Amino acid sequence: MKTKLFATICLMLCVFTSCDKNAGDTDPKPNTTAKHFEAPATGFDSWLYIDLETGKTTVQKELGEWTYRKYEKNEKGEDLSKVIETQAATGTEKDKPQKWDIAFNVHNPCVKDGEVLMTEETDIMKFTQMPSGEYKGNVPGLITVDISRMRKRIIGYAKAQINKELQKWLKSTGMGQPKIVSDKVFAVKFKNGKMMLLKFKDYVDATGKKKIVSFDYRVMNK
Repeated sequence: MKTKLFATICLMLCVFTSCDKNAGDTDPKPNTTAKHFEAPATGFDSWLYIDLETGKTTVQKELGEWTYRKYEKNEKGEDLSKVIETQAATGTEKDKPQKWDIAFNVHNPCVKDGEVLMTEETDIMKFTQMPSGEYKGNVPGLITVDISRMRKRIIGYAKAQINKELQKWLKSTGMGQPKIVSDKVFAVKFKNGKMMLLKFKDYVDATGKKKIVSFDYRVMNK
């Protein structure tokens, strides 16, 4: 009788232990650690594609059409700027790297199939869940791709997708002046279910001369 009772109790303990374990496995919890990413920024003509899961990066030239505009004014100060040259696109979306999360053209960000929210929090480790608010996706914009003829007032541009919300990570204070890195945490939700937090650290290296992309990030659903 005692042997049967002991066996029954052991069986019940195994069932409860198994249930608890399964419940934990199916309930994703925020990662309690943050990782750091840092890489040289690209030139104006290229994009830095970042796979945050592996840390792998790919640099690729802007594939869209490049349009060159010459900036001129007449004696009255009226704008006579006009397009003087166009270079055909060299590729399409299918020619871009297939696995990436965030891309930067110099410091202009683009998110792959995702939306971004700039929070009011400054500590990336304070979050226990993703913050609520109005997350914003990419929008069409213009990026500068060629400044080699700037002295002749000729600048090359390309149309691209830019995430204006994430672009708030860096604020310009004027031509040739130091920029201001936001101290806010950015929340990013991807359509594939991945969720992350980003906290930017710097836009130039220790010498203050070479452009970089530097941020901490934390995966929130693993």
